[in-house]
Amino acid sequence: MAHSSVYKQVRSNIVLLIAAVMWGFAFVAQVKASESGIGSFLFNAIRYILGAVVLIPVVFVFERKMITRAVFRRSVVAGIISGSVMMAAVNFQQYGIAMNKNAGTSGFISSFYIVFIPIASALIFKKKVNIMSWIAVLIAFVGLFLISIPLGSELFNSEELLGDLLLIVCALFWTAHILSVDRFSKESCPILFAFLQFFFCSVFSFVFSLFVDEISLSVISGSLMPILYGGFISVGIAYTFQVLGQRDASAVVTSIAMAAEAVFAALGGFLLMGEKMSFQQVVGAVLMSVAILLAQVKIKKKEKL
Repeated sequence: MAHSSVYKQVRSNIVLLIAAVMWGFAFVAQVKASESGIGSFLFNAIRYILGAVVLIPVVFVFERKMITRAVFRRSVVAGIISGSVMMAAVNFQQYGIAMNKNAGTSGFISSFYIVFIPIASALIFKKKVNIMSWIAVLIAFVGLFLISIPLGSELFNSEELLGDLLLIVCALFWTAHILSVDRFSKESCPILFAFLQFFFCSVFSFVFSLFVDEISLSVISGSLMPILYGGFISVGIAYTFQVLGQRDASAVVTSIAMAAEAVFAALGGFLLMGEKMSFQQVVGAVLMSVAILLAQVKIKKKEKL
């Protein structure tokens, strides 16, 4: 039994790491999508419905016999809640990336949710916040400052700074999303739950796109490759891996495994777009990585003799 438990945990961590790789390289696709001119809500509406469609046959093959009326009803409620939070997160992120225009730095700023999770968990569940979590927040903000605010002779770019702020808001919503997945995924069939949250995220994004985005075949065709990667790989596969991985891993372990997303975003930006980070930004990225690790450290109290 113990061996089986360890195997499940290792498997979950590997699955979550693969998801992080897919998400990291998705930042490149999102930068390319923003450059093509497609609106954020339309881009996310299409890619999330693609991700949902991919899962339909998977649900029928693996979970059809497990889906009772009660399970389906709970899954729909969970899908609406998680899908709403996801919709906010992905669209704040896409708007931020469009202004930031850098896959690597966008990835590190988006990873702020790793630092927020321990504090959010403590506040929600009324637990005392670990001193390491507060130290991690302080270090992370210093790292964010170095990534976002140029020093010396570099020019200040207000649009990029606004993009960074939107990415911080996105990180808050990702924090809420990870906690909601941790809460709901254990009560429903994981693939069905993933399908429903993608579906509702797409529907809500499309409703907003009707008011703010240009909708045409030419706009969509101009962003076809980012849409296909974002839909089939980043959404259909990676988010499903998240749901499957979290079933046998805690929220903290999940956040550590997925922290690699920022590293892969920077790697993807360098390999595929020729992006480079200044020495100041590299220092900031290192500090944020240290903060991510510190946020997971728990100090054990000494027992009284």
